[in-house]
Amino acid sequence: LATALGVTRNALYHYFDDLEDLLFQVYQRSCDLMARHLTDALQDRGSALDIVGRFVDRCLDPDLPELAALNEYGLLRESNYEMLLSLYDDIISRLARILDAGARSGELRPCHSPTAARTIVSLIHWFPLPGGWITTIRGGRGDLVATLKELLAVGWAARATLHAGASDMRG
Repeated sequence: LATALGVTRNALYHYFDDLEDLLFQVYQRSCDLMARHLTDALQDRGSALDIVGRFVDRCLDPDLPELAALNEYGLLRESNYEMLLSLYDDIISRLARILDAGARSGELRPCHSPTAARTIVSLIHWFPLPGGWITTIRGGRGDLVATLKELLAVGWAARATLHAGASDMRG
């Protein structure tokens, strides 16, 4: 990490006590950014699907800082783990409430909203992992973000008119 940033290891540890502290601060910043993106998405109002779409757009905007997936939290001290889990759970709860509101209004299919919210956040975290190959896909990053949003809107969440003979998957 120090080499990638163009600093010495000693300079890096001027800002972080140890690897656990570095990891904790990266994860905390990621949760703070994601929470801010959700707050920003809510500011413009609109339907539940509009809000979720803006949230996804903000989280995956290549001009904004990339979010870190919380996948190595087992390396954290118990107190830091609990703090991060609380931040993460707050984001999931807020997103689930948006999904519930969409289901109550009839815009979205009823679902287990905490699971759907965790899935959305997991997809947001997965998206940056492939790295450079995204640029080799026709349409690039923009098409992949649009496809993710379409999957959320049509494939999972939106109430859609079913074709004759198709089974109803709303339950």
